[in-house]
Amino acid sequence: ATAAVLLVAGVGYALGMGGGHPDTTGSGATSGAPTTQADGAAAAADGDGTGAAAGQAVTVGVTGTNTAYSGPCPPSAQGAPAFTATFQVPRLPMQFSFRWVSAGGEVVDPRWHTLSFPAGGPHSHQETIRVTTYAKDGALHSAMGVEIQSPLHALSDTVPFSLTCTDTADGAAFTR
Repeated sequence: ATAAVLLVAGVGYALGMGGGHPDTTGSGATSGAPTTQADGAAAAADGDGTGAAAGQAVTVGVTGTNTAYSGPCPPSAQGAPAFTATFQVPRLPMQFSFRWVSAGGEVVDPRWHTLSFPAGGPHSHQETIRVTTYAKDGALHSAMGVEIQSPLHALSDTVPFSLTCTDTADGAAFTR
């Protein structure tokens, strides 16, 4: 797993990344966002699997679990807000890059990740991240989504979340 750190609203948090399906052992609510299509019409069609043919689109939908965490920090892996992007391509082979962004398109993970869909392979793939913090108090309210580029470009809709640390390191609740 890879982690990226960002400071937002006075609370530092990290993103843990991993492919595959989200861990559904947490008891948090699931929320979804409508899908977004990255249209290949603006990109040159090259037919070699590195781009999309004109008029064909990549579809991405982002969903979240445990999107309203409140409790001691850092939250457990099962309790932390988690987000899953489901990418679907209309044809194979295809390749493009993506990264995680917060509401308004601010970059959360500066690293671009390349997804390759080889000939004969599946037409969909899921990537999951979890938001955690090492702060002992404070709150973060934002939304998570995906930006697609190379050769396509699109921003998915975002899924709102909140992460509130309510306990101090010794377990006693703090007040403001």
